Amino acid sequence: MLGLAELSEAARPDKGQYFINDRALRARLVGLNTSTGWALLWGRDEQLCRRLQEASFTVFAVLKEGESLPGTYKLLGTRPTAAVYFIQAILCYPHIYGRVPLAEPHAVTDFIEDDSPGVLFLARKGLSEMEEALFTAGLSVGIPAVVPSDYDSLYGNPCRVARP
Repeated sequence: MLGLAELSEAARPDKGQYFINDRALRARLVGLNTSTGWALLWGRDEQLCRRLQEASFTVFAVLKEGESLPGTYKLLGTRPTAAVYFIQAILCYPHIYGRVPLAEPHAVTDFIEDDSPGVLFLARKGLSEMEEALFTAGLSVGIPAVVPSDYDSLYGNPCRVARP
C-alpha cells in the first residue's frame, strides 16, 4: 500500500511542495533537539493543533481541500495519499538516526516502536479506503497513534481516547 501511495504522489506535478527530501529530513532530525517530536494531525482539529504546538511538537497535517489550521504546520496535502510523506520520513528515521539497515524490516519496525519521533493523531472519522489503508500501514510499521475510542484496528497499539 505504501508503495502504491508513493507511486501516486511521485506522479503529481506538485510533489515538490510536499516531499520531505533527505536534506530537509536530516534538518528536521537535528531540529528534534529543540522539539518534542513530530505529530501528524490527520484531520482538522484546531484545539489539538494548538495543544501540540504549545507542547513543542512539529505539526504535519493532512486536511481536506479548503481546510486550514492555526499556527505553524507543514501541510502534506489534501489527497488521500498525502500521509505517505510523513510515513516515509518515519521509515527513514531508523536508518539515518539509528543506523538500522533498511533491508532489516523487523529491526526498522522495532526501532520505530521504541524510538520514533512521530505520532499519528486521527482527528476525523470517515477516512477514505486509501486513507484507512495508509493509516493502518503507519500502525503496522510501529508508528504510535492516538485514535478515537471507537476506532478498531488489528495493527499496532493505538492509544484510544474519548477526544484526542
